[in-house]
Amino acid sequence: MEKYHGDESRAKGEIVSGSSSLDSLPEECISNIISFTSTRDACVAASVSKTFKSAVNSDIIWEKFLPPDYPSLIPSSRIFSTKKELYFALCNDSVLIEDGKMSDKPSGKRCIMLSAKQLDISSGNDPLYWQWISIPESRFDKTAELLKVCWFEIRAEMHTRYLLLALVTRETERRKYVTKPKERVDGWMEAELGEFFNESCCRNISVRIIETRSPDWKRGLIIQGIEFRPAKA
Repeated sequence: MEKYHGDESRAKGEIVSGSSSLDSLPEECISNIISFTSTRDACVAASVSKTFKSAVNSDIIWEKFLPPDYPSLIPSSRIFSTKKELYFALCNDSVLIEDGKMSDKPSGKRCIMLSAKQLDISSGNDPLYWQWISIPESRFDKTAELLKVCWFEIRAEMHTRYLLLALVTRETERRKYVTKPKERVDGWMEAELGEFFNESCCRNISVRIIETRSPDWKRGLIIQGIEFRPAKA
């Protein structure tokens, strides 16, 4: 039993010694090492020691985690003291790009929402059928409110460069029924329209929503936009 305790003590001593040797590294070196991991790993590393915590707050790390074009995504009205603060602001808040025509949630995998003004809405400019209104909780200046239509059709198209990946669908994948709307965390209702398969580059994403079989009049729908985001694995 005494020999067993002695071995255990020596093992524990080696672990503590190893941790101390990492703490002795220059903070910039630790920051560079952690920058090759993930944001989750970085946050875990911050709990190891005061040295690691200080290194994790370095701009060196969070600069690597930000998307390459992040300077164009920062609103001119906002100032961030650190890259870490900027990263989490982009994680939690959407930013408007392309003169407010699109909304981008850029950290990690990008999510792009085309505003209603960017959609090709059948009879969208006819005040008898649609009207354009402002809603405080919308991220865009104008949203489309459906007054009444019998023929309902909306088209959307976007180049894949905005998503930094390519999306292409096969005919069998494209024919998917719209799911029942669910409430989002921002209070809007969301209905899934379908999925696109990542296959090649330099292509446009095209979406078409149409309902022409029913003779009934449709009304009451308010559209903020159509969002494209990576599908969950």
